[in-house]
Amino acid sequence: MKKRISIILAALLVLGFLLAACSQDEAGGDQTTPAETTDTESSTDMEIPVGTDPVTAASRGLEFISAGDGTCVLAGIGTCTDTCLIIPDKSESGEQVTKIAPGAFSGNTIITAVQIPAGVTEIGAGAFGGCTNLAYISVADGNPAYKDYVGVLYSADGSRLVYMPAASSLVSLTLTKKVTDISDYALADCRNLKKVFYEGSEDDWKKVDIGTGNNILSSIELTCMVQGGK
Repeated sequence: MKKRISIILAALLVLGFLLAACSQDEAGGDQTTPAETTDTESSTDMEIPVGTDPVTAASRGLEFISAGDGTCVLAGIGTCTDTCLIIPDKSESGEQVTKIAPGAFSGNTIITAVQIPAGVTEIGAGAFGGCTNLAYISVADGNPAYKDYVGVLYSADGSRLVYMPAASSLVSLTLTKKVTDISDYALADCRNLKKVFYEGSEDDWKKVDIGTGNNILSSIELTCMVQGGK
Protein backbone atom coordinates (compact mmCIF):
# COMPACT_ATOMS: atom_id res chain seq x y z
CA MET A 1 0.00 0.00 0.00
CA LYS A 2 2.79 2.35 0.97
CA LYS A 3 4.51 1.48 -2.30
CA ARG A 4 1.40 2.49 -4.30
CA ILE A 5 1.16 5.78 -2.42
CA SER A 6 4.83 6.46 -3.17
CA ILE A 7 4.29 5.79 -6.88
CA ILE A 8 1.24 8.09 -6.97
CA LEU A 9 3.15 10.87 -5.19
CA ALA A 10 6.05 10.52 -7.61
CA ALA A 11 3.67 10.72 -10.58
CA LEU A 12 2.03 13.81 -9.18
CA LEU A 13 5.45 15.39 -8.64
CA VAL A 14 6.48 14.73 -12.26
CA LEU A 15 3.15 16.13 -13.50
CA GLY A 16 3.73 19.25 -11.41
CA PHE A 17 7.14 19.78 -13.02
CA LEU A 18 5.66 19.38 -16.50
CA LEU A 19 2.90 21.91 -15.81
CA ALA A 20 5.43 24.38 -14.44
CA ALA A 21 7.61 24.02 -17.53
CA CYS A 22 4.63 24.67 -19.84
CA SER A 23 3.74 27.79 -17.87
CA GLN A 24 7.28 29.12 -18.27
CA ASP A 25 7.20 28.50 -22.03
CA GLU A 26 3.93 30.41 -22.36
CA ALA A 27 5.29 33.28 -20.31
CA GLY A 28 8.42 33.29 -22.42
CA GLY A 29 6.31 33.48 -25.59
CA ASP A 30 4.47 36.53 -24.26
CA GLN A 31 7.77 38.26 -23.49
CA THR A 32 8.84 38.15 -27.15
CA THR A 33 5.95 40.37 -28.22
CA PRO A 34 7.28 43.68 -26.84
CA ALA A 35 10.70 42.94 -28.33
CA GLU A 36 9.18 42.30 -31.74
CA THR A 37 7.11 45.49 -31.47
CA THR A 38 10.20 47.49 -30.58
CA ASP A 39 12.07 46.13 -33.59
CA THR A 40 9.18 47.05 -35.86
CA GLU A 41 8.99 50.59 -34.53
CA SER A 42 12.73 51.16 -34.85
CA SER A 43 12.62 50.09 -38.49
CA THR A 44 10.72 53.29 -39.33
CA ASP A 45 13.87 55.24 -38.44
CA MET A 46 16.01 53.39 -40.99
CA GLU A 47 17.79 55.52 -43.58
CA ILE A 48 16.34 55.56 -47.08
CA PRO A 49 18.59 53.41 -49.33
CA VAL A 50 20.78 55.28 -51.78
CA GLY A 51 19.00 55.76 -55.09
CA THR A 52 15.54 55.61 -53.56
CA ASP A 53 13.58 58.83 -53.86
CA PRO A 54 11.18 59.73 -51.05
CA VAL A 55 7.55 60.08 -52.09
CA THR A 56 6.91 63.78 -52.63
CA ALA A 57 3.72 65.53 -53.67
CA ALA A 58 3.68 67.47 -56.93
CA SER A 59 3.60 71.25 -56.76
CA ARG A 60 0.19 72.90 -56.83
CA GLY A 61 -0.98 76.30 -58.03
CA LEU A 62 1.05 76.28 -61.25
CA GLU A 63 -0.39 77.99 -64.32
CA PHE A 64 -1.38 75.79 -67.28
CA ILE A 65 -2.80 76.49 -70.72
CA SER A 66 -4.93 73.79 -72.33
CA ALA A 67 -4.01 72.59 -75.81
CA GLY A 68 -7.55 71.34 -76.32
CA ASP A 69 -6.50 67.76 -76.98
CA GLY A 70 -6.12 66.40 -73.46
CA THR A 71 -2.66 67.92 -73.05
CA CYS A 72 -1.50 71.25 -71.69
CA VAL A 73 1.44 73.64 -71.51
CA LEU A 74 3.01 74.72 -68.23
CA ALA A 75 2.87 78.49 -68.64
CA GLY A 76 4.16 79.86 -65.37
CA ILE A 77 4.56 79.74 -61.61
CA GLY A 78 0.97 80.85 -60.94
CA THR A 79 0.30 80.93 -57.19
CA CYS A 80 2.81 78.20 -56.37
CA THR A 81 5.36 79.17 -53.71
CA ASP A 82 7.40 75.95 -53.64
CA THR A 83 11.16 76.38 -53.70
CA CYS A 84 11.58 72.80 -54.89
CA LEU A 85 9.33 72.73 -57.93
CA ILE A 86 7.92 69.30 -58.74
CA ILE A 87 6.12 69.58 -62.07
CA PRO A 88 3.11 67.22 -62.08
CA ASP A 89 2.39 64.64 -64.77
CA LYS A 90 -1.05 66.19 -65.15
CA SER A 91 -2.58 69.58 -64.48
CA GLU A 92 -5.15 69.94 -61.72
CA SER A 93 -7.83 69.64 -64.42
CA GLY A 94 -6.43 66.26 -65.48
CA GLU A 95 -4.64 67.18 -68.71
CA GLN A 96 -1.24 65.66 -69.51
CA VAL A 97 1.63 68.14 -69.15
CA THR A 98 3.76 67.88 -72.30
CA LYS A 99 5.43 71.28 -72.65
CA ILE A 100 7.01 74.08 -70.65
CA ALA A 101 6.41 77.44 -72.30
CA PRO A 102 9.25 79.77 -73.32
CA GLY A 103 10.18 81.97 -70.37
CA ALA A 104 7.75 80.11 -68.10
CA PHE A 105 9.82 80.75 -64.96
CA SER A 106 12.04 83.53 -66.26
CA GLY A 107 13.35 85.77 -63.50
CA ASN A 108 12.01 83.63 -60.66
CA THR A 109 14.34 83.95 -57.67
CA ILE A 110 12.54 81.53 -55.34
CA ILE A 111 13.00 78.21 -57.14
CA THR A 112 16.06 76.20 -56.05
CA ALA A 113 15.34 72.87 -57.76
CA VAL A 114 13.08 71.55 -60.52
CA GLN A 115 11.87 68.03 -61.21
CA ILE A 116 10.63 67.42 -64.76
CA PRO A 117 8.20 64.54 -65.35
CA ALA A 118 8.55 61.88 -68.04
CA GLY A 119 5.76 63.35 -70.16
CA VAL A 120 7.36 66.75 -70.81
CA THR A 121 8.94 66.53 -74.26
CA GLU A 122 9.39 70.21 -75.09
CA ILE A 123 10.97 72.99 -73.03
CA GLY A 124 10.75 76.48 -74.51
CA ALA A 125 13.68 78.87 -74.80
CA GLY A 126 14.55 80.71 -71.62
CA ALA A 127 12.13 78.66 -69.51
CA PHE A 128 14.48 78.93 -66.52
CA GLY A 129 16.41 82.03 -67.58
CA GLY A 130 17.26 84.39 -64.74
CA CYS A 131 16.33 81.86 -62.05
CA THR A 132 19.30 82.96 -59.99
CA ASN A 133 18.78 80.50 -57.13
CA LEU A 134 18.05 77.45 -59.26
CA ALA A 135 20.77 74.93 -58.43
CA TYR A 136 19.56 71.57 -59.70
CA ILE A 137 17.34 70.10 -62.41
CA SER A 138 16.26 66.46 -62.45
CA VAL A 139 14.31 64.51 -65.06
CA ALA A 140 12.10 61.50 -64.38
CA ASP A 141 13.19 58.15 -65.78
CA GLY A 142 11.58 57.29 -69.09
CA ASN A 143 11.51 60.81 -70.50
CA PRO A 144 12.15 60.39 -74.26
CA ALA A 145 13.36 63.95 -74.82
CA TYR A 146 15.48 64.96 -71.81
CA LYS A 147 17.78 63.65 -69.14
CA ASP A 148 19.84 65.15 -66.35
CA TYR A 149 23.40 64.61 -65.26
CA VAL A 150 24.74 66.14 -62.02
CA GLY A 151 21.81 68.55 -62.07
CA VAL A 152 22.44 69.80 -65.62
CA LEU A 153 19.79 69.39 -68.33
CA TYR A 154 20.64 67.56 -71.58
CA SER A 155 18.73 66.09 -74.50
CA ALA A 156 17.95 62.41 -73.97
CA ASP A 157 20.66 61.28 -76.40
CA GLY A 158 23.25 63.53 -74.77
CA SER A 159 23.99 65.46 -77.95
CA ARG A 160 22.66 68.80 -76.70
CA LEU A 161 23.44 70.74 -73.54
CA VAL A 162 20.09 72.38 -72.81
CA TYR A 163 20.63 74.30 -69.58
CA MET A 164 22.98 74.52 -66.62
CA PRO A 165 21.29 76.07 -63.57
CA ALA A 166 22.54 79.49 -62.47
CA ALA A 167 23.23 78.44 -58.88
CA SER A 168 24.80 75.08 -59.70
CA SER A 169 27.69 74.44 -57.33
CA LEU A 170 29.77 72.96 -60.15
CA VAL A 171 32.95 74.93 -60.85
CA SER A 172 33.87 72.68 -63.76
CA LEU A 173 31.81 70.92 -66.40
CA THR A 174 32.89 67.96 -68.51
CA LEU A 175 31.28 67.61 -71.93
CA THR A 176 31.55 64.36 -73.82
CA LYS A 177 32.43 64.26 -77.49
CA LYS A 178 28.80 63.32 -78.06
CA VAL A 179 27.77 66.92 -77.33
CA THR A 180 27.38 68.68 -80.69
CA ASP A 181 25.00 71.48 -79.71
CA ILE A 182 24.83 73.98 -76.84
CA SER A 183 21.44 75.67 -76.65
CA ASP A 184 20.95 79.43 -76.58
CA TYR A 185 21.76 80.81 -73.11
CA ALA A 186 22.49 77.30 -71.80
CA LEU A 187 25.42 78.61 -69.74
CA ALA A 188 24.51 82.29 -69.56
CA ASP A 189 23.56 82.36 -65.88
CA CYS A 190 26.28 80.11 -64.42
CA ARG A 191 28.06 82.19 -61.79
CA ASN A 192 30.23 79.40 -60.36
CA LEU A 193 31.47 77.83 -63.59
CA LYS A 194 35.21 78.34 -64.09
CA LYS A 195 36.31 75.47 -66.35
CA VAL A 196 34.96 73.32 -69.17
CA PHE A 197 36.60 70.03 -70.12
CA TYR A 198 35.71 68.72 -73.56
CA GLU A 199 36.38 65.05 -74.31
CA GLY A 200 37.46 65.71 -77.87
CA SER A 201 40.02 67.63 -79.88
CA GLU A 202 40.10 71.32 -80.75
CA ASP A 203 38.93 70.41 -84.25
CA ASP A 204 35.95 68.59 -82.73
CA TRP A 205 35.15 71.58 -80.52
CA LYS A 206 35.04 73.92 -83.49
CA LYS A 207 32.24 71.80 -84.92
CA VAL A 208 30.05 72.20 -81.83
CA ASP A 209 27.09 74.48 -82.56
CA ILE A 210 27.21 77.02 -79.74
CA GLY A 211 24.02 79.04 -79.38
CA THR A 212 23.83 82.73 -78.61
CA GLY A 213 24.21 84.00 -75.06
CA ASN A 214 27.01 81.62 -74.08
CA ASN A 215 29.74 84.26 -73.92
CA ILE A 216 31.01 82.72 -70.71
CA LEU A 217 32.84 80.15 -72.84
CA SER A 218 35.23 82.84 -74.02
CA SER A 219 36.05 83.99 -70.51
CA ILE A 220 36.62 80.71 -68.67
CA GLU A 221 39.20 77.96 -69.07
CA LEU A 222 38.43 75.49 -71.85
CA THR A 223 40.44 72.28 -72.11
CA CYS A 224 40.15 69.89 -75.04
CA MET A 225 41.19 66.55 -73.61
CA VAL A 226 42.25 65.03 -76.94
CA GLN A 227 45.37 66.73 -78.20
CA GLY A 228 46.31 67.10 -81.86
CA GLY A 229 44.01 65.72 -84.54
CA LYS A 230 40.61 64.11 -84.33
